Amino acid sequence: MSNQDVPLISVITPTHNRRSQVVRAVKSVLVQTLTRFEHIVVDDGSTDGTAAALAEIRDPRLIYVGAKWRGANAARNAGIERARAPVVTFLDSDDVYLPDRLERTLARFDQNPSLEVLISSFLSLKGSRSTKCINREAFLDKSALQRALVSQTIFIAGSAITARHVSLLAIGGYDSDITRMQDLDLLLRFARRGGAQLSEDIDWKKYNSENSISRRRDGYVAAYANLIDKHPY
Repeated sequence: MSNQDVPLISVITPTHNRRSQVVRAVKSVLVQTLTRFEHIVVDDGSTDGTAAALAEIRDPRLIYVGAKWRGANAARNAGIERARAPVVTFLDSDDVYLPDRLERTLARFDQNPSLEVLISSFLSLKGSRSTKCINREAFLDKSALQRALVSQTIFIAGSAITARHVSLLAIGGYDSDITRMQDLDLLLRFARRGGAQLSEDIDWKKYNSENSISRRRDGYVAAYANLIDKHPY
């Protein structure tokens, strides 16, 4: 395999019964200005024809991984283990990238070899309402990142996170036992290693699906209590 065949960045998308949404997400990746990537879609036990729909997209950069239902975090970890690129980013199956997402993201890591984690800004879409979720451009060291995460003073979401592959493996990827606030948990574990760069660039759109866990009001307090138990410091 030549160097030109090795992807510069891996995109990981877990999906479960979101056929039309995941096709939309994949198409937003395939039209990126940066072309040397791989998009790993881990199908977490879908029964709605997701596999057939993705099979119609004939692009070697799209890698479909079928799996039994184990939850989104296990699916993300399966993607992390399979990723070949030195930089890994995420895209939830109901979100979409803007066309220059990968190019802008990779440029950040190329410019700063010590950078481990990047958190970007995004546009949140709820019905007819559109909200800009913009993080102020800054590098947060370990202490500042912990404070910002606990006080919820920065915008975070799964599709906003990009990290070095080796760093993701070092912290063990996502916690498969967590079903809510998994992104906060991941970043808190990253904060024990180092800081994170915040980007004010809006480079993706967040759609709030009806079956999104974050839309459910029930279970929020219990999930937060569980997070506190995991991170008492």
